[in-house]
Amino acid sequence: MAFDYFSGAQPGWRTEAKIRARRVVGEQIDDPIGYVDNRVDRVRLGSFERRRWSFIRKLVIRFLAEEELRLRPAKPKRRTK
Repeated sequence: MAFDYFSGAQPGWRTEAKIRARRVVGEQIDDPIGYVDNRVDRVRLGSFERRRWSFIRKLVIRFLAEEELRLRPAKPKRRTK
């Protein structure tokens, strides 16, 4: 059997992490990544909780990038002759 970081994890932990990441983005408006980094720093190395918060950090970065793309003004279309 291969080593698995998540062998003790509850089913659906990724779904819960996505919900938590969305909540962090909504509640920690000033610095969501800083908040997640603080959470990662507080937990023990090699623990599932650290792995979970690291996953949440990736999701927060992705959500912020998607939001930036969504809010970016559309480029005007070029006129063709």
